[in-house]
Amino acid sequence: MPKTKIITLSKSTTSTKKISNKRNKDPNAPKRYRTAYILFSVEKRDEIK
Repeated sequence: MPKTKIITLSKSTTSTKKISNKRNKDPNAPKRYRTAYILFSVEKRDEIK
C-alpha cells in the first residue's frame, strides 16, 4: 500500500466577527408612529381590562 500524506487545514485563529458601532439614543428624537394594529390593540386592551 503506497504511503499518502494527509494535509489538514485549520481555521484561522483570529476572530472574523464584525464589530457593530452602537449609537446612543437621542432623547429628543420623535417616537415611531403607531400602526393600525397597535391602535386597535390599545383600544381592545381597555375593553378587556
